[in-house]
Amino acid sequence: MQHTQTFLRLLSGIFLLALPYTLAAQVPANDTLLIDFGNNLSPAPWNNVTDPAVPDTITLANSAGFTTTYGLSVSDPFNNINTGGTQTPDEGLGFPATATGDSFFGSVTDFGGQIQPTGGVTLVGLIPEKDYTITLFASREATDNREAQYVVSGSTTETLLLDAASNTSVTVSTTVRPDADGSITVTAGPGPNNTNSAGFYYLGAMKVIYEHEEVALPQDTILVDFGSVISPAPWNNMSDQVTGNIRNLANTAGFASSYDIVVVDRFNGINTGGTQTPDEELGYPASVTGDSFFGSVTEFSGLTEPTGGFHLRELRPEKSYTITLFASRDAADNREAQYVLAGASADTLLLNASDNTGMTVTTTLFPAADSTITITAATGPNNDNGSGFYYLGALSINYDAEERPPVVDNGGDTLLIDFGDILSPTPWNNVTDPASDTTIQLLLADGSLSAISLTVIDSFNSINRNGTVSPSSALGLPATATGDSFFGNVTPFTGQTQPTGGVELANMNPETPYFFSLFASRSASDNREAQYIVQGMNTDTVYLDAASNDDSAATIIAYPGEDGTVRITAGPGPNNDNSSGFYYLGAIKVGFESEPAVSPFDTVLVDFGGTTVSPAPWNNVTDPVAGIIGDLSNTSGFQTGYGLEMTDAFNNINTDGTINPAAELGFPATATGDSFFGNSVDFGGQVQPTAAVTLTNLTVDKAYTLDIFASRTTSENRETQYVVEGLTTDTVYLNVASNSDMLATTTMLPATDGTIVVTATAGPNNVNSFSFYYLGALRLVYENEAPAGGTSLALLAPNGGEFLQAGKTTDIRWESRNLFSVDLEYSADAGANWSPIETVPAIGQSYNWTIPATATTEGLIRITADTLTDTSDDVFEISLDSTSCNIVVLGSSTAEGAGASSPDSSWVNRFSQYLAGDSRYEVTNLGRGGYTTYHILPTGTSIPAGVNISVDQTRNITRALELDPFAIIINMPSNDAANNFSVADQLANFRQIVEAAASQGVRVWVATTQPRNFSNPAQVDLQREVRDSIFSIYGEYAIDFWNDLATDEGFIDPDLDSGDGVHVNNTGHRLIFERVRDLRIDTLNCSLTTALSEPGRALQDAGARIFPNPTGGEFQVQVSTETSADMTVSLVDALGREHFQRRHFLPAGQDQVVGINPELKIPGARQMFCVVTLKSSDGLRRSIIPLTFR
Repeated sequence: MQHTQTFLRLLSGIFLLALPYTLAAQVPANDTLLIDFGNNLSPAPWNNVTDPAVPDTITLANSAGFTTTYGLSVSDPFNNINTGGTQTPDEGLGFPATATGDSFFGSVTDFGGQIQPTGGVTLVGLIPEKDYTITLFASREATDNREAQYVVSGSTTETLLLDAASNTSVTVSTTVRPDADGSITVTAGPGPNNTNSAGFYYLGAMKVIYEHEEVALPQDTILVDFGSVISPAPWNNMSDQVTGNIRNLANTAGFASSYDIVVVDRFNGINTGGTQTPDEELGYPASVTGDSFFGSVTEFSGLTEPTGGFHLRELRPEKSYTITLFASRDAADNREAQYVLAGASADTLLLNASDNTGMTVTTTLFPAADSTITITAATGPNNDNGSGFYYLGALSINYDAEERPPVVDNGGDTLLIDFGDILSPTPWNNVTDPASDTTIQLLLADGSLSAISLTVIDSFNSINRNGTVSPSSALGLPATATGDSFFGNVTPFTGQTQPTGGVELANMNPETPYFFSLFASRSASDNREAQYIVQGMNTDTVYLDAASNDDSAATIIAYPGEDGTVRITAGPGPNNDNSSGFYYLGAIKVGFESEPAVSPFDTVLVDFGGTTVSPAPWNNVTDPVAGIIGDLSNTSGFQTGYGLEMTDAFNNINTDGTINPAAELGFPATATGDSFFGNSVDFGGQVQPTAAVTLTNLTVDKAYTLDIFASRTTSENRETQYVVEGLTTDTVYLNVASNSDMLATTTMLPATDGTIVVTATAGPNNVNSFSFYYLGALRLVYENEAPAGGTSLALLAPNGGEFLQAGKTTDIRWESRNLFSVDLEYSADAGANWSPIETVPAIGQSYNWTIPATATTEGLIRITADTLTDTSDDVFEISLDSTSCNIVVLGSSTAEGAGASSPDSSWVNRFSQYLAGDSRYEVTNLGRGGYTTYHILPTGTSIPAGVNISVDQTRNITRALELDPFAIIINMPSNDAANNFSVADQLANFRQIVEAAASQGVRVWVATTQPRNFSNPAQVDLQREVRDSIFSIYGEYAIDFWNDLATDEGFIDPDLDSGDGVHVNNTGHRLIFERVRDLRIDTLNCSLTTALSEPGRALQDAGARIFPNPTGGEFQVQVSTETSADMTVSLVDALGREHFQRRHFLPAGQDQVVGINPELKIPGARQMFCVVTLKSSDGLRRSIIPLTFR
């Protein structure tokens, strides 16, 4: 009852409160460990064991991404690594090619100077009384029998046999318990049926399944003190009980979070009579416990505040938060407070503040869908104080720890360097090869290229991957940087002795001091101190013990030598007591005073493909036929004046390139994963034996180096020949088959007209039957030069007229030319005053802005760079209104964006961008290629026999309704017809989907079928009949996606065909977008707030009565009005969805009765809210009355 009263009070004040919900997270029955043996690394959650001989133990992560207490070590060395396993594993195996393509191997005869008749690995740290199911896989392309025998030893021993020869799918499994010390050993050797002369045997991948175990995660804590006595850090102090607001609450580690707290229901005042002697175990200082906010149910100091409350905002809906509350007041009576906490669910806590010195109350909640938890304080049921005083003194929020951006803030530039093969995200520089002569050019922390390079000048031994994965937050280092490192040793280890290892940084300024912070970590109990000798203008030495280090770094300030270099030489320190003298170098942060970027070379990066575009500074060419860029930008963000255009068309776009490019390549997966392709044999109705791209406006006397890349996942040879023509001609070759690290490279001067032409065709070794060839990415490197053209700056958005809501985000977008950075500001008073937002790199041309909680109708954005500035053309509004109007799209490949040359050109993204000026509207796209109406049926729907399709519970109508939409668009173009599903079946599916939405008051628009170039006329007829039926059944809720896209034959208009006869191109997507835009969904009322009141204006009660209540269906509304009025009667559910609305004109009069028959089909008893609104010359009045249907 208390919950309902709270709901009604908020509802009647301004708006209808939505009550989102969340399904309880399902706990998996089992956990899984995935282990890949070999040097071709598999992505997380795979654990990579890359050394077939080193006995080091690695800590294993499970498939959910959590670190376990289990480990694995090589307990019996293998010979080496086989890289001839299958690259095309069977889909049912569930293992990636990176895991199946390589393996450890051994042999019974001499091979490579070794004989290893057995090889083994041991799982350690297991629970002796628990069962572990172990599955093994190995593969080697071969025609003879290469059977391996695996002896799996724990508390019992099992023997398994597996032939690796050309294996793509077969595994062997057994379930065992560990021995008493918690270990299971797997020993491999040749099996009895092995016919290979060397007795080769293999171990490629292992899967371990066991009963689920809870994993404790590191925690963050936020502390808030309510009252006027200030508490020291890390406490956040809220001293305003009326409109208090703290942005970016600090956690106990001293770092700002993204979370906010704001008072939304004022308290009466501040109590200073709390305990000054809190219990020691409480852990709160007296400055926290001695004061608090308070309220009362009777008048006190001229105020009555029966409730007081606040929002926690910007929380993560997928994360749980444990909330602890405290209050104290020296008193003898009972001053119990009731705290109602509402997020995805609700809980009520009771706490008596009287003479409280140590009691707290606690609950754990997920936030609501709008990322908030509301805490409302009131008098508790046992409170016997005459004024009903209640209190709120302190708040603690505990949640899973969150990683902060790993950037050093020293007022200057920063270099972030990670040593090891577990890659850290940009702007980290990843040095993955511990051998000497490895050189990389370093990025700054802002993502721009510096002049500084790093070279490994003294080889380390190899890579340690057993560093901490839980670094202290104070370090500001990600786990990817702390978890691995380079290492060396003073006694032989894996055949090497590396008593020192070193790196050199070059091209530094000898007049600038550089601040070095060195880090390393290795799980160990002995002392593994490293000595770092830092040589520049002077020489200094610092020390760091890497053993189980998670919070310490060695720091030093150094000036470079006259040659602009600093050398760092690592070796074991004087306190190192490890028998091998292991020492480590894991990460370096270098801070220094900002300098203008100086580079001896400029670089232009071009990504060919359209499925995914690469972020700046990449230039994206998305049209394989007529793509053109008139002015390429370089990696510094400056314009070059160079152009690029397609001068000989490719066929289309390949989307099956590598998404795991080698780190040393320096290309993102967005560039390597797709490419243009051509073919010499008809494919998709085209033959394109050659294709060409031309670089234009180059400097004729300058040499240009071209690095060409392409990739296609396949095992056959797809060599591509590139003829590069400038002043001279060169021919280079690249086999793109499963390529992740190879480039074709040439250097030349342009032709006299300033052009270099690259012509692609199938190479002489290409064995593909279609002679497919590819062009995926181009890197153009040349001696640096001044930016081409002048500078310019123009603000694109917000540019006036937008409606933005506090706490949400919107993109500030601009166009710029030859500018390094942009200062962003906003004004809430039409430019009279300006507040800074951020300074960001200009090349990004977009910044995601969190809209401030400053209500205004005079908002402006200003951007400034150098002497240029631009301001919004007109004002926009920032509102405290929290209305959210979610539009969900269900569909298949057209909805997902297929056919469009880039994601921005797809109809859904065009629609989303069209709505971007009003933050109330959000488009969620659940479309997935290949889907039919069966895929999106309600969860639990039975699929008819003969239909081999399962409902996708993550992309169906049930999931859509969980997102609390007010509108749904269904876009199912042709896949049902492609599967020959009947008209009746398709229409029945549409009916189920629409009825599921209608039952929750959600509007649904159904798009017609779309043309497709079917060779079977019966399928075209299916399309036409379904199209006509949709028009007939859904009327104004049908969307025409057929007319103007189709020919008379029912095919795609050739001008709108993307080239595959299935999907429309950019122009077709634009036409579809315009059809959706013209529905004017954004003009429809998505909530009662928008429909009936202005945000921020409280309405007078209309004095309406309803009877009977409960009702079996029909009911009567009784109202009185002094003047004639328009009356609106609406029925709204607890989620704010309107199910019924009717308007009546009322003359002036008392106790007028209007009969209402909503004719709703409501199964069982259900409570709704009857909203009666009177609009007259006296203004608006409203009553909101709970109404139960029986």
